[in-house]
Amino acid sequence: SVTRNSTGVFTVSFTNSFSDANYAIAHCVITNDSLGTISTLNVYGSRQGGPSNKSTNSCQFATGAPNQNLLWDVGNWSIIFFR
Repeated sequence: SVTRNSTGVFTVSFTNSFSDANYAIAHCVITNDSLGTISTLNVYGSRQGGPSNKSTNSCQFATGAPNQNLLWDVGNWSIIFFR
């Protein structure tokens, strides 16, 4: 499931937990911005050099321009996790 925690911050919770937090993440962000603004999706926490919010049962993300500390809800994003 996906929970919107606040603007640009989401938590994906897994139905079946991973055995550890060493899983891979692949994602795609699609924006509906006619100005060509570049949006990203980053594991939340790691964007500022802090601890990652990546665990065996969930992963938290920031969308927008997290490296500039600017968060917004992007138009569309897809994400997959694999171990």
